[in-house]
Amino acid sequence: MARAPSLKLYQAQKCIDKYVDAMLSEIAYSVVNFGFADDQLSLPITQMRENVGRIRIDGKNEWTVEFLHKNRNTSLVLIDFRGNVGKNSRVSLNPLYQNEIWSELIYLAPAPMPKLICETYAEANVHLKANLASLESFIKKTRITFERADGVSEKYCQKLLRNLLTARRLRDLAFEDEGSFYLPEHWTETDSGRMYGRALSLQRISQEVRNAALGRCHKYDFKASSYGLMTGLAKNINPELKIATIGEYIRKRSDIRKKIASDIEISDEWMKDIFTSLGFGASTADNPYTSIRGKLGKEKYDVLMANRQFRHIYECMDAVRKTIAASFPDDFEFLGRKYDAIDPNSEFHKKRTANQKLAWIYQVMESHAITHFGERAMEHGYEPILFAHDCVYFSQKLPQALLEDIMYELNQMFPLKWTHPSRQRLPEFKLHP
Repeated sequence: MARAPSLKLYQAQKCIDKYVDAMLSEIAYSVVNFGFADDQLSLPITQMRENVGRIRIDGKNEWTVEFLHKNRNTSLVLIDFRGNVGKNSRVSLNPLYQNEIWSELIYLAPAPMPKLICETYAEANVHLKANLASLESFIKKTRITFERADGVSEKYCQKLLRNLLTARRLRDLAFEDEGSFYLPEHWTETDSGRMYGRALSLQRISQEVRNAALGRCHKYDFKASSYGLMTGLAKNINPELKIATIGEYIRKRSDIRKKIASDIEISDEWMKDIFTSLGFGASTADNPYTSIRGKLGKEKYDVLMANRQFRHIYECMDAVRKTIAASFPDDFEFLGRKYDAIDPNSEFHKKRTANQKLAWIYQVMESHAITHFGERAMEHGYEPILFAHDCVYFSQKLPQALLEDIMYELNQMFPLKWTHPSRQRLPEFKLHP
């Protein structure tokens, strides 16, 4: 009020309430859809300015958002990088109000955006069965965990917050039909045959929330499939190719990753991410803008590149990629799908890079194998409830004999013998008193 003496109290309260409601709703949306990146969030500040509107102060009309953001004491967020019109800005939660913001998000829960829910229902082309009781228990458990999270890292709290808000969003979207609950999703198929869930999809959310939404089920996960499929294809092209190192990694990947992670002094999860990106063609160049070097920093990167076991695996995968790349021209068909050298998703119709071509070849093999796995199970009455790229979820456990038959068929399709997919029984999430 001191900054706008002509503003009446009820007018100030009205504009502040509108600003707070809009900001909390956008923060919740950003946490669910994008998460935190270096403690920052992505917000459409210019769009919010239009939505919240103007306020008349001292004879002039000012944008409410811009007026409140002029002073640190009246802004819920601090703008670290302002995006152009139509683009998002990078913001941080104002430390003055961070605890209050988290409390509002956790306990009061901003009302779901009606427009967003209507758009989700209108665009849905897939309805996935969900276990709402399991999801509700997960929401309660996560909120309790957050309440007791004293002395833990902020990263952990951010993860809990994102899981909680995501689970709530799924609950708000779920609808009932003949006694069962379903989640509306929009899926699209790429030219490689891979199916992608858009926006808020069970494919794209954290594993904890996905498992809670599905409830009791069985997950069949094809571990290290990128290494197995691409190496098998390369071996078929060049039988003289030495692949023993990769074969050992596929069999002992968990132990190998843990050992290298220990040597570099990084988490096992980070090491897994590095090997995953390596399998998809990530560069190991000493360049801070590449994913591996950028993630580790110079010191840890140097230790990684000096690790003999990692270098052997990298060099073998590099030979695999070069063998495949040299054998496929810019115009070819593979497993019934035609490759287009021009990226159909490129805004300016750019030619695919060598790594994008290799990724397309892998995705064709992966989608072909996963689809075959699901179809063969369906023929015997076992309906998949979710496909997630390299794994399939079923409500029932597949008989061992059926699994053996399917894996035999896959091993006939692809040169490198696959190990059986790991099966994980996921229980319904229950909150125990």
